Amino acid sequence: MSLPSSAAPIVLLYGYDPLCGWCYGFAPVLKAVQKHYPGLPIEIVMGGLMVDDRVQPYSDMAAYIRNACGMLEQVTGRAPSPAFFSLIEGEDCPMASSAPAMRAVAAVRQIAPEKTLAFASLLQDLHFEQGKDLNQLSTIEAAATSLAIEGPLDLGGEEGYSTSILDHPDLQADVILARQLELRSFPCLYLMDTASKRYMVVPKDYDPDRFVAILAEALTRF
Repeated sequence: MSLPSSAAPIVLLYGYDPLCGWCYGFAPVLKAVQKHYPGLPIEIVMGGLMVDDRVQPYSDMAAYIRNACGMLEQVTGRAPSPAFFSLIEGEDCPMASSAPAMRAVAAVRQIAPEKTLAFASLLQDLHFEQGKDLNQLSTIEAAATSLAIEGPLDLGGEEGYSTSILDHPDLQADVILARQLELRSFPCLYLMDTASKRYMVVPKDYDPDRFVAILAEALTRF
């Protein structure tokens, strides 16, 4: 599909968090958007689901996540694997912190912006399908290598990674934009005119064909 002739400055903003299972479930929809609208840029906005004082041991959230998996799979057709639950329910479970992966996505956004969405999606595949720890630089580097992304991917902090984004200017800009968009849950979608900064919420649907139709209608009204 082609964009309306007046839509040259329009981008699709994608409210994303690396630890959000519903964002993992939304990945096939984004692929459909890219297929039908290859000329529509998709830009990630990261509001920070699990950062700073919201960081906690993953095991504290395991029961909640298990209970939510049935609905996630019913709605999206995707659900975390046994490997994921082995990671978060083990005695040495990692901290549930979005910050390291957010820092990595922000770095890729500077190094190879055209690969940002693919990188963000791959991180979730590694986490929710293969049970990889997104706090580990080795996981981040494996994703970057598979996409031929070269450049520094510092996760911050003195002990290998940081659980905070307060010292990261680019991510603070994301947080400010998320507040302006009233981004309170993930995923969320918005059309934005990059010239005027005018934006419109696009209702989400986890069925790729239905969402493409919703987006097509939204583009005609925007």
